[in-house]
Amino acid sequence: MLKRILTVVLVILLLMAGLLLWNRIFQQENHRRLSTTMNMQTAEKGEPSERIERLVVESLGKGDQEPTLAAQYELGLAFEKGKGVPQNDSEAMSLYQKSARGGYAPAQYRLARIYSEGSLVSRNDILAYAWLQLAATKEIGAHPPVNPQKIKSLLHLLRSRMSPAEISQALRNEKLFSGKS
Repeated sequence: MLKRILTVVLVILLLMAGLLLWNRIFQQENHRRLSTTMNMQTAEKGEPSERIERLVVESLGKGDQEPTLAAQYELGLAFEKGKGVPQNDSEAMSLYQKSARGGYAPAQYRLARIYSEGSLVSRNDILAYAWLQLAATKEIGAHPPVNPQKIKSLLHLLRSRMSPAEISQALRNEKLFSGKS
């Protein structure tokens, strides 16, 4: 019985070690791939790559550290605009969503604008309203701050386009996004 338990524990430890090694290799490969692509893009455009390189390193994290929310947001902007990296809407959206779900108000506001305008994805007022509500609750302490007038203006526009049922759905989504039940 003890031999069987030790065998199971050993197998679990080996699996965990393999997963940790795979994660490290995956992060290094992503960093290498993005750095190469980034350097090619900046060389073609003649732009300095230091800022984008810093963002890539911060965004991917170092070892066990989590990427910073601001770095994810900034890298999302770079992918959206094609500044120093190939323009990629889905990568931009993914980075914005990670940053916004982490509570970064500028990313929440950016997602609200994207969904309200239908600029990178199909227009979705319910998601726009939900992200905007989250950004509005954080705008006072946000860094960089989100302009309260812009939030107010976009909220007014969205309310004029939405039914009460859609607003109710948006508020339920806001609670899901913020982790409140």
